Order: sequence, then C-alpha cells, then structure tokens
Amino acid sequence: EGLHEGLQRGMQASLLRLLERKFGPLSDDVRTRVTQAGPDHLMAWTDKLLLADSLADVFGNMHP
Repeated sequence: EGLHEGLQRGMQASLLRLLERKFGPLSDDVRTRVTQAGPDHLMAWTDKLLLADSLADVFGNMHP
C-alpha cells in the first residue's frame, strides 16, 4: 500500500508541474482536484494535457 501511495503522489506532483509549466500558476481548486484524484483520473488528465489549449480542455467543464 505504501508503494501505491508513493506512486500516486509522484503522479500528482508530475501532473501539477506539467500543468503549471504549460498554463502558469494554478488555482487552489486545480491543486486540490489533482491531489485528491486517483490514478485513473491522473492518467487521463496527463494524456489530455498533451493536446490541451486550456485547463478546461484537461478537466472538462471545471472552471478553475
């Protein structure tokens, strides 16, 4: 379980870093959403990030 949690935290940190590099400073809402997400959401958002022009493209209808 510790390994699983560590991998998830690493995925969260990586996604936050990539989002910030692409879109600039992130809102607390975006940070909270990412840090509370499970691996499936994190992977899906990371995939969407590659072609996204905005945070809405990554997260759907979320308004950060």
